[in-house]
Amino acid sequence: ADKLVISEHIAVKDLIALGQVMVMSDDDLSLAAILKSPLFNHSEDDLFKLAYGRENLSLRQALAAIAKTDAQFSATHERLNRWSKMARHMPVYEFFAQILSVYSGRKEFSKRFGSEVHDVLDAFLLQALNSETIGLPGLEAFLSTLVETAPEIKREQDLEKDEIRIMTVHASKGLEAPIVFLVDHGAAPYNKRYNPKLVALRTERNTPDFIWLSGGSAKGNKVTRNALDEIANKAEAEYQRLLYVGMTRAADRLILCGYSGARDQHASCWYNVVQNALSDELVETKSASGLDILRWQKNTDIELPKPSEHKKDTACEFDEMPQWINKKLPSDPPLPRPLTPSGAALLLDEFEPVPEPIFFDEPDQAGISNQFERGQVIHILLQYLPDLAQDQRILAAQKYLQNAVAHWSEPLKAKTLDLVMSLLALPELQSLFDHKNSRTEVALTGTLEINGKLRMINGQIDRLIEYEDRILIIDYKSNQVIPTSPQEVPKTYQLQMALYHHLLSEIYPQKQIESYLLWTNNAHLMKLPVELLQQALLSITKG
Repeated sequence: ADKLVISEHIAVKDLIALGQVMVMSDDDLSLAAILKSPLFNHSEDDLFKLAYGRENLSLRQALAAIAKTDAQFSATHERLNRWSKMARHMPVYEFFAQILSVYSGRKEFSKRFGSEVHDVLDAFLLQALNSETIGLPGLEAFLSTLVETAPEIKREQDLEKDEIRIMTVHASKGLEAPIVFLVDHGAAPYNKRYNPKLVALRTERNTPDFIWLSGGSAKGNKVTRNALDEIANKAEAEYQRLLYVGMTRAADRLILCGYSGARDQHASCWYNVVQNALSDELVETKSASGLDILRWQKNTDIELPKPSEHKKDTACEFDEMPQWINKKLPSDPPLPRPLTPSGAALLLDEFEPVPEPIFFDEPDQAGISNQFERGQVIHILLQYLPDLAQDQRILAAQKYLQNAVAHWSEPLKAKTLDLVMSLLALPELQSLFDHKNSRTEVALTGTLEINGKLRMINGQIDRLIEYEDRILIIDYKSNQVIPTSPQEVPKTYQLQMALYHHLLSEIYPQKQIESYLLWTNNAHLMKLPVELLQQALLSITKG
């Protein structure tokens, strides 16, 4: 296998440039790099059209200006803005995973750089995931660490791939291929022009002595000449070792070739060394394309021993073939299709979306475009703040709001902070959040037969509290329209909690499962009756 520094691969350089643009939008060089990358596929002419004559505008500002009249740049500008918003709210791994999957980044990189880019992209995503595990604070820290540490990957050679790999002889150590081309440049193994200026001299003492060579000072000095001759001998020995490495990489056929320019090939070059060593056994012939070549072939014909005759083992004979031998094996059952509890309402005969306004109309909420973003922020704060000491929560929440939603107005940030802190201060919620067996973002997986088909259910519970005799599950809802009773809860939410309730009942059959919705806008913890959840579950399991 050969080693590759992840951050030096061109695809990873493009992703690093993308991250730098997300961190600092006025980074013109990084923006120009990603516009030409497979992520956007703009040409040199496109980049010139965008950059030339923009005067004092940054490249991002120029892009915003030209996007008003150019459809191609308009799509690029829209995508950049969408990615910038994602980078502010998503963890590093999730952001880059979305770029490579949802936005076809992996597919585009593969088109340009070949299938081997998949190993590099997988290694890059693994680094992003590890950065979250060790607690690196955000995208900028991840990018800096990736560049500074320069992690390597070891790529295994896939002999089944229909492709040619080009590498140095050094990089080929440990590899093997059916056919290997060893290309010789024909130059001398060592060139005196590359003699070092600082030379270590051999002395009787254990510590080396050094001498600085300048100009022609080494010509008439025996000591320095001996030192330089030793350097040249070592270089030539390494040159011959590399020839051995290159020749032993081929499993079936080695093709040694080279070229010479105005000067003839050096007498000690690889081509000449091999030709001289095999001169008595080389045969002049022509290649399939008509070129004159010299061929050396080793006879590998070996007379194999004749198989010995064994006596028949009558104990293994059957009177007749068993019936099962000709029966066709049954097919494996199909894998159940995954389903999320929050999306299960789409299976209802009469699907009713949650009646939520998309835009705010209150004057102090300028700066935020949709209810989902505010709900996500409240969700994250309720996830992490209870784990902090009470005197640290306000400061931590303020820092998060400042970094994650800098585009919000200050009154909206303050209102959101007050809402979350008031929720954490409620006695009935405080006892739940502070419980020793209280966990957040609990992943839940199971199967359920829906309309006669087995389906895989994958969900994530906002908060789960385990007691000796019961399990409490809480899902946060930041709706503006808040139902006054469990029966008025949208069917989507009823079914979501019903699936959580069903899966947990199978995991904890001896414990009572209690399901709650926390309406954050009015700090109301609403319990959903078991009968209501069972009725919701029947709406998709019938038939």
